[in-house]
Amino acid sequence: KRKQDFICSLRVARRIFPEAQNHRLATLVRLADVQPPRHHRALGDAIMTALLWSHMIKLIQGRHRMREVPLALMESLQFVPVRDGHQQIAKWAQPA
Repeated sequence: KRKQDFICSLRVARRIFPEAQNHRLATLVRLADVQPPRHHRALGDAIMTALLWSHMIKLIQGRHRMREVPLALMESLQFVPVRDGHQQIAKWAQPA
């Protein structure tokens, strides 16, 4: 069993883009309008994932008027049902 903390970009993307036709990296990159490098190579896929991650952060910041998006929020997203993704973000966006 994995002992270290991790965040699955696929699980997070499913909550941020529930309307996506599928959640393949190439599909999400097109949906996010990210300019992909050559993909289907390890480095290209890693770059696309990083660009997609940055896009998801900016999307959350814009939709929820958040200055910072805590890593703990992104981590929490992967454990809520897909339909509750935006509600989970809204909880974090509200001032305590």
